[in-house]
Amino acid sequence: VLVINQILLLLFTMFVDFMRPQTVTEYTTVQLLMLFISQFINTSLLILLVNSRFPNIPSVLQIITQPLSIGKGEYYEMTGTWFSIIGASLIITVVVQVFSNTLPQILMARLVNPLVRSLSIWMGGAVTKETLEMIYELPEWNISLRVAQTFNVVCTIVFYSSGMPILYIAGAIYCTVGYWIDKYGLLRGSRRPPAYNQKVIEMCMHFIPFAAVLHACLACFLFGNQILFPSEFNDTLVGFAESWVGITQADAAAAQSNWLTASSSERDSESIYVPYIQARWLDFARMGCFFLMLIFVIGVVYYVLYYLYIGLFQPLLSPVVSGIRELFAKFCCKDLCKKRAQVAEHEAEWATTEKDLEGKGYAFSYLMKDNDKYRGAHNAIEHSSKAELARRGAALSNLGVKSSPKLEGSPSGLKAAIAPAAFSGEAAKSVTPTAPNDNEEDREA
Repeated sequence: VLVINQILLLLFTMFVDFMRPQTVTEYTTVQLLMLFISQFINTSLLILLVNSRFPNIPSVLQIITQPLSIGKGEYYEMTGTWFSIIGASLIITVVVQVFSNTLPQILMARLVNPLVRSLSIWMGGAVTKETLEMIYELPEWNISLRVAQTFNVVCTIVFYSSGMPILYIAGAIYCTVGYWIDKYGLLRGSRRPPAYNQKVIEMCMHFIPFAAVLHACLACFLFGNQILFPSEFNDTLVGFAESWVGITQADAAAAQSNWLTASSSERDSESIYVPYIQARWLDFARMGCFFLMLIFVIGVVYYVLYYLYIGLFQPLLSPVVSGIRELFAKFCCKDLCKKRAQVAEHEAEWATTEKDLEGKGYAFSYLMKDNDKYRGAHNAIEHSSKAELARRGAALSNLGVKSSPKLEGSPSGLKAAIAPAAFSGEAAKSVTPTAPNDNEEDREA
């Protein structure tokens, strides 16, 4: 799983480069989405689909299922044996990702980059400004990869946590370790990142509700299993579930009885397998999982309507939605709008805030001169620059060039003043050293 995730990173990086996004945020968002979907499928879904058994798969889907060995497993549903074998391997995968996703940043920052730098200097290849900048410049912090890896682990834990609560402990360890290592890697081992906007994180917020819907579905299958968690039907929801699934309680009881008495070969037949799956869907309405069934149904309806709106009806309904939002903000959020207006009125100007921050000793700018830790370095650089300007001004006076104070105040002005004098014959003679074997024509040239 870990090796395939790294291969997917390289492949999708090339795909995104081929798409040619217009902005850095768009590039990062597309790469993040591709990495998350591919890693989540590889980490969470394939391990479930490959080890599950789905008889009578339609021929249209066999083009995908046969190469990936989907539906050829031994388990028709989650049982105690499934958790002891497949669940244990999944927990190991998540625990390994706690360190495999985070430690490479420390190794690159503290071991690999210094070794490459020292080796380049020892071999003598780093002698120009470009090569020195290349080996001393810190790598870029890959926000798309780290966010995709983090949400992959989080969504995997949310997906399977109903049957394996120990995953919550692994998730807490991952978030703690990932926070501190990402903080160190970003501040100490990476260059300053580009200016992203809020769309990168806003898109990530859509992953959590999706994981919650998957969590509710898997939890309903698990808590509705009468062998593991026996419970009665909910009288309020069972009628809705019967009309939705298309099977009654009596038929579901008969289907489950036939399933328990059937052999392995008989369970693959359509007459046994299909009624049993319908009976398992009807188990969503039991007392042990009816609340999760409501969450699952609401989530499915929400995502169906949302993507229908985004894909088909947004051009037609966007004015109506905007009008509803304005009416809601006008009549239902009066107090909130008043509070925002009051906050906007009492907001201090930046000049006043800047003075307050400076008085308290806080950094209010990225400039070196505005930070107490780097003000000494800034003064040294300024002193060196002024000394260099003074030296060039003295050289101009020796050449007999008169320059205005405005020109002497900047290197570009001094360069403009030096240029005419440097190519004059008299100045060239006065500053050109005379070698013992040089003749008059060579010196003039």
